[in-house]
Parts: sequence; structure tokens; C-alpha cells
Amino acid sequence: MTTAALRSETDRLTTELRTLSEEDWGLPTRCGPWTVADLVAHVSRGIARVSDCVAGPEPLSSDTDAVGYFRPGDRFSAATDGERLASAQRAAEGMTPDEHVSLLERRLSAALADASSRPGGRRVVTRHGDRMELGQFVLTRVIEVALHGIDVADAVGRPRWTTDEAADVLLPLFLKGHNDIDIPEASEFLARASGRAPLGPDLARRLEEAGIDLPSFG
Repeated sequence: MTTAALRSETDRLTTELRTLSEEDWGLPTRCGPWTVADLVAHVSRGIARVSDCVAGPEPLSSDTDAVGYFRPGDRFSAATDGERLASAQRAAEGMTPDEHVSLLERRLSAALADASSRPGGRRVVTRHGDRMELGQFVLTRVIEVALHGIDVADAVGRPRWTTDEAADVLLPLFLKGHNDIDIPEASEFLARASGRAPLGPDLARRLEEAGIDLPSFG
């Protein structure tokens, strides 16, 4: 299910990217100092990490899940953030829009093939040292593609999107089983719940009444 969501959400992103003008690729995003090109380079490298993890050793146990992967700590320190920002800018430098999209598509194909060829309970070690099930790590990639897709849409002035497949796996992470809560359309809810737009008093009240403490995915 998570691989299907990753394919669907990334395919939608690449479809949108192919319609952008060259000027659009240079627009700033809310993930400053990244431009759209820098942000796409970051997303592309993130998808490639699926193949990196699968190629590595399998740990004996797991110690975190998709939500825990994004917990505060050294991975979001000033030094780590600085290197993350700089590495995406280096990766984007000199690449044309077509090259960005083609690389993203190749990395997606490789990631899906590598993930699909492994047993469902296969465990991996992430670059941060987390031990987690492969399906949970793929889910972190769905989170990144979906939320950064919202960032791209906002940067270029397009309507936000979130595919049904991605919404099916992401909304439960935020709602924690409270599927009866009245929420906005998926992309609007994810934008609000991730801090990309004001939560709003009505939605904040409904979440509080349900006892939902929203996770932080950056």
C-alpha cells in the first residue's frame, strides 16, 4: 500500500513539474533558501534513499516507525540542516528541468523495484541510524513527497494536490483512528496539520476535543 502511494504521489508531482516554466523552477519556496529546483533535488535524493537502505544490512529488530523518524534531535540540528540545505543546492546546480524530472523518475522506479523485491517485514537502517521496517521507511518518503508537493504548488501558484492513495496512508497518521472528525479536503488538511497554513480555530477545536496531538513532519 505504501509503495502504491509513493508511486501515485510522485507520479503526480512529476506530471506537475513537467508543466512548469523555466522561471518557475527558480522561484523561492517556504523551505528557504531552497528554490523549486533545490526542493525537487531534495525530494529526489530522499526517494533514492529507499534503494540505499535496501542495499544495506538488515538489523535484527526495529526501534522506530514513520512518525518517530521525524522526531526532534540531531537530525534537525543547525549543522545537519545546513548540510541538508547545501547538498540539495549542490545537487540542483547545473541541472535542467528535464534532467531533474528524469532523474526523479529513474530513482522512483529503482526504489519501487527494490522495495517490492523484499519481504514485507524486511527491516532497514536509515542514514540517521534508525532501525525500522521497510514499509515504514517508504511511508516517510510518501510524507516527504506529499508535503513538499504542497510546497511546490504554493511556490508556483498552483492548486495543492494530494492523491487519494497518499491521503489513505497519511491521514491516519494525523487523525490516529478518529476518522469521524470533520476535516477539510486532504491537501488542505495536510497543509494545515503540518503548519504550512493556519490550523484555524474550528479545526483546532475538533482536534483538541478528540485528544489528537498532531505529529511534526517538518
